[in-house]
Amino acid sequence: MNVRKLAAAVLVCVFAYCTGQAAASERLVKQPDKSVGFHQHKEDKEICAIVSGTGSYLYEDGECPAKSSNVFVTHKDMYHGLKNLSTDTPLVYFAVPAKPNLTEAGKAAEGNRIK
Repeated sequence: MNVRKLAAAVLVCVFAYCTGQAAASERLVKQPDKSVGFHQHKEDKEICAIVSGTGSYLYEDGECPAKSSNVFVTHKDMYHGLKNLSTDTPLVYFAVPAKPNLTEAGKAAEGNRIK
């Protein structure tokens, strides 16, 4: 595991929370061969930071690999999911729901994001 990349992923979640962009963070574990079904959030964005394991992040137009230190941002109303591709190792991640009404610091951060 690349500790620097993992630290950066966690900092993204902490920044989102501290600037008022996120409500709370929750550490989640998806067991081998299990998934978070395809779903959407009607009221918020979601930041997902992978801590350990390997999986696949599903989104409206396809899927991409999900591994330690990856961070995914799901926009409001976007269908998405996450599945653990391992047969013996849990997929550990943080899911941070972002608030729909950003603080001024949050608005500034959103305006400066990399596109």
